[in-house]
Amino acid sequence: MIALGVCVFAAGCSMCKGPAKNEVTENIIEEGSVSNEASDSIIEDKDHEEVSGLSLSDLGKAADFIDYEFIQENHEILEYDICTSPRYDYADTILAEYLREEVEEAGREAGRSDPSTVDYFLYDFNDDGLEDYLVCMSGALWSDGNGGNEVRIYVQEEGETVRMVFSGTVPLHLPDVPGLRGGHAPIAVLGMGSNDYHWLILPGTRILVYDADSGRYHYDDER
Repeated sequence: MIALGVCVFAAGCSMCKGPAKNEVTENIIEEGSVSNEASDSIIEDKDHEEVSGLSLSDLGKAADFIDYEFIQENHEILEYDICTSPRYDYADTILAEYLREEVEEAGREAGRSDPSTVDYFLYDFNDDGLEDYLVCMSGALWSDGNGGNEVRIYVQEEGETVRMVFSGTVPLHLPDVPGLRGGHAPIAVLGMGSNDYHWLILPGTRILVYDADSGRYHYDDER
């Protein structure tokens, strides 16, 4: 079977205090940083269903990947970690149309096929009332060779379609690291946002902001 794990997500960030706390964060591959010229705003609390239910004191091992105390000096953290409960039933969701062919093709290249190994996480990244998907593809066929995974974010739109707004390499699926809930490094959600899309904090205390011109999330080292 293909060893996949799909979970549906900058170095030198001004939000980081010196070097990352662990070596795994050094393996994040940046696809390019684009400055976000769109106006920034505080996204109003629209009765988000609490995803993680975590407080700062509950984070445990997750705090090795994100400097939460440093983030809280400048930003409100809406969710400390949305990657605690992976789901594996992508074949029964809207994601199937977008992922099945790619997963099966990867399986054929490896001489085996097991699309059921996809996992993902749900969160409403733009407060439109529709569940969005944070997908993480892990394993030999998706890894960058340095512990990174193919991570994507798909936002759901009307008409039962989704649009990919982020694709990058992130050390997210870490089943061999003890103490991580769900076997994944954390991703945090901020109350601050751009164009109604919440900013996100990835492992290594790296920030993602949404750029309306490109319609995608980008790393932003200046926040």
